[in-house]
Amino acid sequence: VEIAQGAGREPLVLETGRIGRQADAAITATRGGTTVYATLCVGAADAGGGDFLPMSVEYQERFSATGRTSGSYNKRDGRANDGEILTCRLIDRPLRPTVPDGYTADVQLLAWVLSYDGAHDPQVLAVQACAAALRMSSVPTLEAVGAARCVVREDADGQKTFVVDPPPADVASADFGIVVGAAADGSVLMVEAEGAFVPEADALAALEAAC
Repeated sequence: VEIAQGAGREPLVLETGRIGRQADAAITATRGGTTVYATLCVGAADAGGGDFLPMSVEYQERFSATGRTSGSYNKRDGRANDGEILTCRLIDRPLRPTVPDGYTADVQLLAWVLSYDGAHDPQVLAVQACAAALRMSSVPTLEAVGAARCVVREDADGQKTFVVDPPPADVASADFGIVVGAAADGSVLMVEAEGAFVPEADALAALEAAC
């Protein structure tokens, strides 16, 4: 499936059926030269004891995604860093509310960055890949979920610009940034923001732009 992202922007391509066929669902999400592979597996039917969804999320950025190999004695990728742990939370928070109350099967979501081109954000792509995997799996869901990042930039003249799906360089230099997870009906499920203090109107404008 190819989803257009607007003029001048690379489309979001979601693929399934090529790899990970033994998983309950497997999605390869690609934008430009960045690819994230997500798998979902379902375990015991009542692992949560009736009132809790035991869904675990793991996200990993590998050296091989940028064509590099670790030069240290240990050639394997190490434990998850802070950025990867925060990305796991970005994935979990918009998806968990879409699973109906009472569903307590053990759910495992794994997301791996297979390639990174330096221009497209693998974190937001991971949310989209995992959301698609959850939607097409045997796990019941209430809504489809999407995610987007928006940053606010101010030039020398004080003119503010809202940029959706910015490159990593713009994210690092932006005055304010927000990541939004939303359902297909437009309801906001997750908001993650960082940056300097901004007027409430700017924060709301960034939220609307991301949705």
